[in-house]
Amino acid sequence: MHDIQDTHIVDVLPTTKDLSDMFYSNKYSIDELKAKCQKVCNEILKVEYVVNVYPTYTTNSTKRFVFVAVVENEFESTERLKELGYDIEIQYKQPKYTKDIPRQDDYLLRHEFTDKLKNVIRKFGNTLMLKHTNVSFIRGCKYRLVTENENEIKYEPRLAVYVRAKGFIPIGEEPIAKSYDGVPVDVREGVCIPFAGGRANDILENVKMGCQIARHKFGSLGVLFENDYGLFGITCGHVVCSPKDMELCMKKGGTVHFDTNNEVYQP
Repeated sequence: MHDIQDTHIVDVLPTTKDLSDMFYSNKYSIDELKAKCQKVCNEILKVEYVVNVYPTYTTNSTKRFVFVAVVENEFESTERLKELGYDIEIQYKQPKYTKDIPRQDDYLLRHEFTDKLKNVIRKFGNTLMLKHTNVSFIRGCKYRLVTENENEIKYEPRLAVYVRAKGFIPIGEEPIAKSYDGVPVDVREGVCIPFAGGRANDILENVKMGCQIARHKFGSLGVLFENDYGLFGITCGHVVCSPKDMELCMKKGGTVHFDTNNEVYQP
């Protein structure tokens, strides 16, 4: 009878090349590939400040297999992530920017576009969000087209689809369609942060949804939105209107204009 010595089995992680070959050769199922990727994701998540990671692929000429890592602190995480030896795209948990690139920015939607875009979003919005886990939110936009004549201005309605990392498609998913019901899709990089933190009475350089405002009484600022006339905010009537103002508002069909000396402010 022979003694069997204890052995330590080392689970060797696949390299980026291994995963790329597995994916682009189509010799393995998506489930097999996801199982391999999960082991790598678990290692990446061990790096401090990494809060999420998912495997993706690209469809451009480079055909890269990339892990998208969402981090809370880029500077503390970057070097450690490089040491792992994988192709990793680093994204901030809260992006450094909030505006779209202005080179072909969308402009305020006019009424001739809104109904068409609303119908497309209503018809395809839920399906699009379910099929593409990288999608953060969807909205209609008025897209300025590039023309040969600089003085000629042309627009078209588009569906702006915001994703965590543009150009990186989660494995097991297809690229986002180029159009829906004839409405072109404009894929943009951006995230929706449902809770920005802080307290209602924090003093802010720029007001945001949920912060405290006052005119007649204290209250809070609701959502901000744009239309043909500019930027608007929503709040309760008693916050900005006195009983006399409310009475006047009702007499004038629901609209009342205030003197500029009585501005709404952040207390």
